[in-house]
Amino acid sequence: MTSATDWEQHGIRIVRAGELDSNTPQTPGMTRAAITYARAEVLMPLVASEPAFAVLHGDPRFREIVRKLGL
Repeated sequence: MTSATDWEQHGIRIVRAGELDSNTPQTPGMTRAAITYARAEVLMPLVASEPAFAVLHGDPRFREIVRKLGL
């Protein structure tokens, strides 16, 4: 663990967008659904009923993910 004044001696580290986790609540819906599916996340079966994904229900790519999951 670094000390509280470590940043004063070494500066602030800039984290570029490409280094961040690409699957966050801010990720656009279809991209997030595709990443979640590709990672085979444990909660993926809830995608068909999760209100956050309701806006995607008409998207053919989303329907394909739901079909592949057998939901």
